[in-house]
Amino acid sequence: ARVMLIGVFMLMLTFDNNWSLVSKRVAAQSAGESSSQMIRSRMIDCVMCDLRYQQFLRAQLNGSRLTGAYLFGSDFSRASLVGANLESANLTLASLERVDLTNANLRKASMTRSSWFGATLKGASLSFAKLDGAYLEAAELTDADLTAVSLRDANLYRVFANRANLRKADLSRAKMIRGNFRDANFQGAILRGVDLTGADLTNANLAKTDLRGAILSGANLS
Repeated sequence: ARVMLIGVFMLMLTFDNNWSLVSKRVAAQSAGESSSQMIRSRMIDCVMCDLRYQQFLRAQLNGSRLTGAYLFGSDFSRASLVGANLESANLTLASLERVDLTNANLRKASMTRSSWFGATLKGASLSFAKLDGAYLEAAELTDADLTAVSLRDANLYRVFANRANLRKADLSRAKMIRGNFRDANFQGAILRGVDLTGADLTNANLAKTDLRGAILSGANLS
């Protein structure tokens, strides 16, 4: 039965050169090791894979393709995924603290209640992504595309989002205290009940935004 299972993995998944995170996982299992003790890989090409609860701590996965992958509860803390493609992936409850996703594609990804403390998402595309209840304290979102993203009830405390595109985003009840949003585009965004205490919105575009119930104490709106 174990031989058949390994065969199925090898037929279904395609990987970069002679480096393969999943094949090493299978090898580790056959050697009696825990599936969480996965060797780091240079790149993964694994579309629509089921990798829920897996450990990618400090993994070097730049340029990986995980389009539509099911990554529920997985741990990418301190991993490097520069330029990776995670479009439509499911990262619900995933841990991505201090992950580097510079210029990554996270369009339409589902990331509800995921943790992004200190994460780097500079220049990343998150349009139409779902980040409701996510924790993004001190995350780097400079130049990121967050068009129509859902960040309802999210924690954006001390986030760096200068020049970020948040057009038509839904940030209802988000905590944006002391956030940096210089030159950010909030045109048509929903900011109902947000807390922008001490936030820097210098030169931000707030045209047609819904700010009903927003807390703007000490915010810079010049």
